[in-house]
Amino acid sequence: MKKSGFDGVTKLITILYLDGEYIDEVAIEDLNDRERSGQRLLTMRLPLNDGTDEFYRGESVYRALLGHQEKLTPGKHKIRIEQFPLTSYGLGHRVKFKPMAVGEIELIVPATDIKVSEGDCLPAKKLNDPKLETEAMKAVKSYFKDGAPNAYKIILTENDMTVVRDEYGNIIRKAFFATVVYKKGNEVWYENHVFEKMWDGLEYLPLRVSSSKTIGDYTAKEGRKVNAACLKYLK
Repeated sequence: MKKSGFDGVTKLITILYLDGEYIDEVAIEDLNDRERSGQRLLTMRLPLNDGTDEFYRGESVYRALLGHQEKLTPGKHKIRIEQFPLTSYGLGHRVKFKPMAVGEIELIVPATDIKVSEGDCLPAKKLNDPKLETEAMKAVKSYFKDGAPNAYKIILTENDMTVVRDEYGNIIRKAFFATVVYKKGNEVWYENHVFEKMWDGLEYLPLRVSSSKTIGDYTAKEGRKVNAACLKYLK
């Protein structure tokens, strides 16, 4: 594949190590702007945390660290950062190329508890519908073979469902994205799923978790581990 063929399918991955232990890997952004891809590869001056609830690209690293707060004990720590390109599909898919940049910084953790804001934690809730949340939780427990014993809460991240039709305009299903928050002991994480109600020609069937991660041209975003203190924002 020519170099130009990688422009629209490449991400810049950041791998984090804390005191020599692998922590996480995050994708800062998709490098799908051909005119600026070289510029983005050569500069990563992005804010780790701007102090607001708004999420910016550079804060992916900060949020990854917050997901492992149990390791951020008071005192000095060493963070190692490795950055490398990764093709998301096609030739070379998931091949880890040689790191483009490697560096280390010293992190000093104060003796006080690290405070997390709502913006650091979970996707925003856009719809308050207890009945639909109950239906979605029932669908989660039915879909997963183990009954999803760690499923803790449903976050409705959309205001409405999308009616999906076939090429002839016939209704196939109604679907929406939603977040499932999981809790196991002090570990908290979330996953994003597609929920759907299939149309049988007469009526919509009960809500279920779709085996697909897409609705039209949109794909469910990847989930992640979060700090246990995030649970206080679930209402």
